[in-house]
Amino acid sequence: MPTLQIYQGKYLWRYVPSLPLAITFATLFGEVIGYATRAAAYNATGAPTPYIIQAILLVLAPVFFAASLYMVYSRVVQAVHGERFSLLTPRRTTIIFVSGDVLCLNIQSLGSGLLPHPKTLTMGTYIVVAGLGLQILMFACFMVCCLKFNTRFQAHVAATSITSDVPWQSCLNMLYATSLAILLRNIYRVVEFVMGKDGYLNITEWPAYAFDGALMILVMVGFFLWYPTECTAKPRVKLFFKCENQQRIGAFKARGAFHALGRLIEADGLENVKRRGVVTHSSGNHAQALALAAATHGVQAHIVMPSISTPSKIAGTKSHGANVIFSGSTSVEREAVVADVVEKTGATLVHPYNHPDIILGQGTQALELEEQVEEILSLEPLIGIPGRKKLDAIIAPVGGGGMLSGICTAMHGTGIKVFGAEPRFEGANDAEQGLKQGKRVENVKTLTIADGLRTPVGEIPWSVITDKDKLAGIYSVTEEQIKAALRLAMERAKLFIEPSAAVPLAVMLYNEDFRKLVKREAGEEGWNVGIILSGGNTTMEAIAKLFEAPKRIEERAEAKVTAGGERVAENVAG
Repeated sequence: MPTLQIYQGKYLWRYVPSLPLAITFATLFGEVIGYATRAAAYNATGAPTPYIIQAILLVLAPVFFAASLYMVYSRVVQAVHGERFSLLTPRRTTIIFVSGDVLCLNIQSLGSGLLPHPKTLTMGTYIVVAGLGLQILMFACFMVCCLKFNTRFQAHVAATSITSDVPWQSCLNMLYATSLAILLRNIYRVVEFVMGKDGYLNITEWPAYAFDGALMILVMVGFFLWYPTECTAKPRVKLFFKCENQQRIGAFKARGAFHALGRLIEADGLENVKRRGVVTHSSGNHAQALALAAATHGVQAHIVMPSISTPSKIAGTKSHGANVIFSGSTSVEREAVVADVVEKTGATLVHPYNHPDIILGQGTQALELEEQVEEILSLEPLIGIPGRKKLDAIIAPVGGGGMLSGICTAMHGTGIKVFGAEPRFEGANDAEQGLKQGKRVENVKTLTIADGLRTPVGEIPWSVITDKDKLAGIYSVTEEQIKAALRLAMERAKLFIEPSAAVPLAVMLYNEDFRKLVKREAGEEGWNVGIILSGGNTTMEAIAKLFEAPKRIEERAEAKVTAGGERVAENVAG
């Protein structure tokens, strides 16, 4: 039976360490060296080397867990774009707390190394206690940061009704549980050292396993079960932008308008079309597109626009000589005005999205993008995914569905997957919901910042996008994610686009379901992905306002109030 041995006239241990417990915790905890040397001390309680090694490693183990917790917090804040709700920026959080962790590590290492020597025992105890006290202070500050972020971000979520693909609350709950366990363990260690070598916690072994080893096992289990290994998936992609913001009238809508009007002229004759004129309803992009197409052919255009439309889009439509008539925002109100115009003038309706000629015209951008990417990759293969000579997927925004259904039609049979992208705010993701429910959502009332997508999918586009052979899926994003993508496009790519155009980029960057799908299907090789930047019809005032602190006044530039200041929901195509 082992007995206590003396080292330099004093006992290093106040008890013979339990061999079974040391082996068990070495297996469970994974701190093999620390508990293995503790097991080795079972027959060598007078040997300083096992004592020093186990003292240092078991005292320092929580430091490495703590560093992981700090980095997880930073990743969560970044993943939900919640930097403004955090007391410290993610970068500063990592730098400050990890640096503090390293300092605690060095202090405790120094103190632990002095413990076995009788002459330096007291100094070593003071140093270890100082290191542990600093670590407790750091953890308390860290938990305050977590709680403050949690309450602020939770209030933001409640106020804006946003949703996130990132499991941020469960990640924070994991941080709370593991941080509390480490905090309790450090408090135990401080009490242990303060009580001295003859204190109860030093002369009995069970507290070391109950308040140190067991708590660290709980931390390890927490990490194993809830550690966010993928706050964000990391698919390998190369992005190719189709810059329809550079198109005439600043948006893709010119394609459909010119094609539809051209087909109308072919069918009825130019003189007949000129005599009757054309009419449509739109919040801006299709309005300007048809106005331009009509002016090009000398045809009178009557454009019904919601009074909530942005001033820049109204001015752009009028600049092409169109007769602009204002209406309410809902489809019933707009269509009633259109019917009145048709009755008075005999004008032919050129629907903004629910017509085959519009759909086919919008699809031409995908044909161009496919051809352009293949040409680029043939000349500069390193620009794309190595070994891949064409696009693998295209992401396009979906409002009324004219563009998306056109792209689906154009890309059918090419092997290129087509995905739709929608805002999620106030039910703006009607296409995504409709696919899940198996029926078209007929009414949408939303004030999403993506004003060109505030409309339900039309019947004809719906018949296309419900074909699983043509559309691979639809994914939605939050207002914050749209703004983050918009900022990135403007600041990094120097692309002036409207919020609706940023939605596909936001899906690629921030929708976790989509990113995981790409990672799963593309594998290690990756995908070449085309992003449709649908337009750039916005103003500096509107963009500036998007990035201001939220206010309930001066919302005219965001297309959220009428010229008279009335706040109404819109239900129109872009």
